[in-house]
Amino acid sequence: MENLNNASNQEPTKASDQPTAATINHITLCKIIVWIEMTVGQGKLPP
Repeated sequence: MENLNNASNQEPTKASDQPTAATINHITLCKIIVWIEMTVGQGKLPP
C-alpha cells in the first residue's frame, strides 16, 4: 500500500490515482472480510 501512496505523492496531477487506490483498498478489505467469514464458517478458526 505504501507504493500506491508514494506514486500518488510523486504525481499529484493525476487525480485518477487516488480513486484507483481507494478502490484497490476497498476490494482488498472485502476479500479479507470474505476470507475471514469463510475460514470461521468452516471451523478453522474459533468464532
